[in-house]
Amino acid sequence: MKIFVSSTFEDLQIHRKKVFKVLEGLSHGINAMEFWYADPSNTLGKSLSQIEESDVYLCIIAFRYGTLTDDGKSFTYKEYLHAKKNNLKCLIFIISDDATVFSKHIDKGEKANKLYEFRTELEKNHTCCYFDDAEDLAKKVKSSVINYLITNKIFVPKDIDNYNKNLLKISEKVEPEDLKFEFDINKTVLELIDEVYSNLDWFENAKEDLIKSNDLLYTDLQAFFDKLKIDENVLSSIPYYENPFVNRNWELLNIGLNNFAIGLTGLILQIQLKYLELLSETKYWKEENFEQLINIRKKFENHIKNTLYYD
Repeated sequence: MKIFVSSTFEDLQIHRKKVFKVLEGLSHGINAMEFWYADPSNTLGKSLSQIEESDVYLCIIAFRYGTLTDDGKSFTYKEYLHAKKNNLKCLIFIISDDATVFSKHIDKGEKANKLYEFRTELEKNHTCCYFDDAEDLAKKVKSSVINYLITNKIFVPKDIDNYNKNLLKISEKVEPEDLKFEFDINKTVLELIDEVYSNLDWFENAKEDLIKSNDLLYTDLQAFFDKLKIDENVLSSIPYYENPFVNRNWELLNIGLNNFAIGLTGLILQIQLKYLELLSETKYWKEENFEQLINIRKKFENHIKNTLYYD
């Protein structure tokens, strides 16, 4: 989902940065002039074309009406009208009347009157959210966007399909091919849980082998001493690869258990993802679940990109 951020610029630079950070954290696209490339079209024309490519119009209103166009309307107001014309969902945030701002960021005269009319129109047509400062705005933008996504089920099921396709693309780029973490996006929750149990059985067997090996350690050590006719102090002069007591459990401890942890971690992350994705389609889905889903998705992506099995 792409969100177009509209506001005056000079007075709201800090506010815009805070909002961008929130939107990036929610893994949704931002459409704002700070991210545009150089373009031969004029600024207003570029803004209007970008609105047409967006899904949501997010408007921030403070005490400035903004730069006027030839017809006496501001850029922000014309962006709003274009968003309505293209049937974008509008999320409107208006600064509180008693908010503290620099005097240079407060319009007077004709612009102040136009701003009052614009604000009145917004309040008439939309349920607006009011903020005191940049931090307060960021919190309210986050809550409002999450509420919009939940209410409109933006990521179910289309977003889930897109996310799964993206996971496959990420996995295809990981090298070396034979050591990367493997996963199956089509497995059900129960199938993934069965795999967890299967891995736990392997771990139990490995643990038993380790216990038996350690039980025999003393006997083997005595036999080794007798064979070489040496005392314990001479062991330090023997290369580790000739000493069975140094590397007896090396492969198990340094490869087997590590690979087990890698695989188990991936399975658990998948189970969490599946659970939250299924939950999102029910009436029990809550705001905190959305943030959990975003966090687990990022963890799973990082697990695929950055984790290789030991060899």
